[in-house]
Parts: sequence; structure tokens; C-alpha cells
Amino acid sequence: MRVYPNILNYVEALKGRIVCDEIGEPVYFSGNRSVVFKVECDGKIRAMKCYTLDDPLRRERYAELSEALVAVPSGVFVGYDYLEDYIVCADQNGDVGSFDCVMMEWVEGRSLTSALSEAVYFNRREVIAGLALRFLRLASELLRSPYVHCDIKPDNIMVRDDGAMTVVDLDPVRLRGDKRPRTETGTPGFRHPCVTGLKRADHCDDYPIVVVAATLFALAEEPGLWGGDADRVVFDPDECAIGYSRRVADFAIRWRDRPYLLGLLDMLLSEGAAVYGVVGAVERAIVCIAGAGALGRSVDPAELFDDAVDCGDGITLVSLVGQWGYLTSDGVERFYPVALPFSDGMAVVSEGDGRWCAMDRERNILFGLKCEELCSYSEGLAPVRIGGKWGYADSAGVVTIEPVYDYCGAFSNGCAVVRNGACYGVIDSDGVLLRPMSEGVIVRGENGEIVAL
Repeated sequence: MRVYPNILNYVEALKGRIVCDEIGEPVYFSGNRSVVFKVECDGKIRAMKCYTLDDPLRRERYAELSEALVAVPSGVFVGYDYLEDYIVCADQNGDVGSFDCVMMEWVEGRSLTSALSEAVYFNRREVIAGLALRFLRLASELLRSPYVHCDIKPDNIMVRDDGAMTVVDLDPVRLRGDKRPRTETGTPGFRHPCVTGLKRADHCDDYPIVVVAATLFALAEEPGLWGGDADRVVFDPDECAIGYSRRVADFAIRWRDRPYLLGLLDMLLSEGAAVYGVVGAVERAIVCIAGAGALGRSVDPAELFDDAVDCGDGITLVSLVGQWGYLTSDGVERFYPVALPFSDGMAVVSEGDGRWCAMDRERNILFGLKCEELCSYSEGLAPVRIGGKWGYADSAGVVTIEPVYDYCGAFSNGCAVVRNGACYGVIDSDGVLLRPMSEGVIVRGENGEIVAL
């Protein structure tokens, strides 16, 4: 194994680039295998990860991860560049050589451990509840991604100044399906005792996510349970894995009217490290908490969802990891690949595989329609695409204007703009041409009037 520099060796080699604190000391964070310095590079503040121990597979793993992140970007991880032989430095034996490093985005914020410790110290339960909600959102995205972190714990999660969470320390990250032996098995106190028995990395994040989520929700009710140690949790995995934990039993009584949290407790008692169904449990908790305003605080949908559109009457259209649903005080009943805002008292959704339907504000299905695409309704008609051409369907799901156009606009003031090729026209609600098809663009003005350009 190659001998690597220690922290003092790197400090000497990086003089002039390392950012120092107010008393002139270098800003860095050290771990078992590496140290991360705050540095200035090309006029920007970055995080430079330097290694103190050898890992022969490090370059290969980072090359694969970089290629995968180009194909499938992820907002879960910090941006980075792996730089080979970037630092010329003396090792611990005094021999000078070139060493790899990882140059990353410097996250303005602090670790989840630090944020949680402060909230516990000042007994700010609403802040802890907010951290729990943000973590669920992060967990949902990570579990649905093609990546497995393999060492989820509060120290590896940064809380940005705007409250968003980001996973750091990319060394242990694997692609789902990777069958090669793992050098990382997680951190004691967060990993399942049987994690070393997993043949693949696919489920390595399952149990740690459940542990962190359950811990955050428990601390939101009883902050005094937190000891402040970075590797200490409320629920002991070694105790839970044998099938009984007094603390789990205690919170099962407290949470008996919150089944979405009972599901997390049940998973804590899993005999194996692979916790099947954890993504469903996490997302059920998200929608139930958002709907009920749990934990004694109101919940802004923006805290939990990618997007949120107010539809009025207590209904909000929300998206979560590419799926859409309607949030009410009862949560989100179901998510769809496509869901549109309400118009004409109806909302259009796609169930996938060419199945579209419309529902009323009570989420009662009004009709189903087999087509390629169905748009929002206006004046009782909605553009519909069948066989690659556009026409219109009425509020009962009946195609009343045959799909013969390349484009169909929304109805307003009793008429709609249609197009075939470069020719535009205007039709009424019966499909009769009010303005013959002709070359030249026809659009609607600010007040909905027909304008020929």
C-alpha cells in the first residue's frame, strides 16, 4: 500500500490556497481516510478533499460515478471534479510525490449533526421538525436515484443556508447493481448489524435512512434524547435488530395515531439490512405530514415537494420525484405521471400507457379515455391527440371534433386556433371553420382576441 501525506503535509503543500479562519488557522474537516480543506481556486471558494490512506479502486469508482452523473444528473450530491496527481506533496515518510484529490463545491451551511445539536440545545422542536421534513425529501430523491451512498449519517448531510440538504463524501457512492466488494459498510449506530451480508450495495442506504428519519421525528417530540455525539442515535440498531427495543415500543404508543411514522418504527425492527418498501414508507410520510400539518407546525408544500401549484379550495398540485398529485388536508391520495391544474372544475391526469382521465374537485373520476395526450379543459372542450393528430374531447370524454390537425389551441370566447403544417385557421365549438386555413401565424392577443401575424 502506498504511503500518503498527513494533514500537516497537506497544509504545507497547499500554503497560499487554504482559507484560514479569523485567528489564522486553516479551515478543514478530517475523517478516517481523508481531510477536506476550504481553498481558493481560480477566484472561487471550493472544498478540496485530500487523502491520507490508499485505496487502489478510488480512481476507477470516481470515473464510473462521473460518467453516470453525466448521463443521469442528481441534485442529491455536491458537484465535483476528480483530479489525478494534482497535489505535489511530501508523504508521511518525507518522500515527495503526486497525489489525487477531489475538488468540490463548498457548501455554505453546516452538517445535519451541527444543525440538530443547536436545535436540541435551544429546545427548538419546530426546527427539528423542519429538518425531519427536509430529510424525508432528500431520502425520497436518493432512494429513487440510480445511486447508493453507502454511508448515510447526519455528518454526511449538509444543510445549506436556504434549508436544502445535500449529501457529501462521495467516496462510498456506488451504482445500483454494482456487484463488486464494498470497502464501505456504513457507520456503526446507523447501519444494520447484518449489512456486511449484503451481496450488492443496492439496499445499503435503506436502514440508515430509516434510522435517521425515525430519530429526527423522535427528537422533534423529545429533544433531550439526543446526546450530541455525531455517531449517536436515538434508536440503537443492534438492539432493534433482535426484534425488540423499549424505545421503539415507547414511540409506537406515542405514534399510534400516525401510521406513517409507525411504518418507520416497524422497519427499524427489520431482521435484515435490506428494508424493502422503504421508499414507499418515506413518501407516505411526506404526503401525510404535508396534508395533516403534523408535528404541531404548518407545512409549506415547498419544503417537501419539487413544485407546488395552488388550485384553490384547499387543493395544491404537487410534484415529487417526477410524479404529480393533488395535496389536500388528507394528504395526497395518489401520484400520477402527469397531472394538470384544475380548469372548468376538472383536472386531467395520465395513468400511464395511454390511459387518461378527468376528475372533479373531490377526485371522483369522471371518465377515462385512451389517447396519446389530453390537455386541460376550457369552455367544455380539451385538445386531445390520437394517432399523432389533434382534435377535441368534451367534458364526458367523447371526441366531438375529429383529430385531423397538427396543433389545437384552447377554446376562448367560443373559438380556438388550429394548425396544419404552415396553415392556421379558427374553428368554433362544433369544429366549423370560422377563418379558412391559410399560411401565416394566428395567435391570441392579451385579451383573448384572434390576431393574425
